[in-house]
Amino acid sequence: MIASCRAKRVAAALSLVAVLAAGGLSACARAADTVGSGSAESASAAGSAAVTPEVEPEPVAEEPVEQHDFECDYFYLDVPDDWVRDDSGNEPDDGTMIWGVSQEDFGYHFFCIRRVGTDPDGYPVNESGGLDVFVGNPMGGAEYYGTATGGMDIYTLEVSADFLSEDRATLTLKTDDAETTPQHDYECEYFYVDVSDAWRGTFQVEESASSDGTLVVGFSVQLPGGVLPTTWVRVGESEGTPVDEVLGTTSDGKEVTMEHGASPFIQPITENGGATITLK
Repeated sequence: MIASCRAKRVAAALSLVAVLAAGGLSACARAADTVGSGSAESASAAGSAAVTPEVEPEPVAEEPVEQHDFECDYFYLDVPDDWVRDDSGNEPDDGTMIWGVSQEDFGYHFFCIRRVGTDPDGYPVNESGGLDVFVGNPMGGAEYYGTATGGMDIYTLEVSADFLSEDRATLTLKTDDAETTPQHDYECEYFYVDVSDAWRGTFQVEESASSDGTLVVGFSVQLPGGVLPTTWVRVGESEGTPVDEVLGTTSDGKEVTMEHGASPFIQPITENGGATITLK
């Protein structure tokens, strides 16, 4: 009987130990879960609080500046890539095209030269070309090329072989960025005159004004063979004077008339000459 009671007490004690053990393990498991969850949340919070590094913007590439073989305030000139610049003017000893430039009182002189063969006496045979660019004031034979920045007129004169062409040098005028007022060959408060390329730079203008306010402007150009196209434009009183053509009336009521010489200066423009007049 005593042994039976002792056995029951031992069994009960063992059961209690098992229960406590199980409870302790369960509590440990719950504690571990709690600690793990807290660690994860802390890690998440730490990640959210981290500062994202700033990304430097990529630098914007600048557009390359256009390069030219020669450039001044009023124009630039480009030559083929296989041309070699040598301002000394030394003649080449092979087929290389040598080119150069020199600044003159009138503007600029350009030249090109290359050896193309040998004559029977052993002397070199060269191909050469030249271009004079006049800035503002042309010389005899120069042709009007265009108006550059600042209203500067540019004239050109080629010598020997062509210097300017599609497969040779190209000349480009610089112009003002802003829209400029059209330039005319002659202009006064009543009218303006535009002259053909063939006559531009060689025509003459004479002005005279009388006490009664009459303005007379004479235009002429000397051509080969003694031909002298001439026109007188009169603004104001024309009574008693020859009149070949009445152009119209100015804004202040003055009549504008023309008188021509044997060959008129004011005539339709062609490649050989001519000029036009326009009332304001």
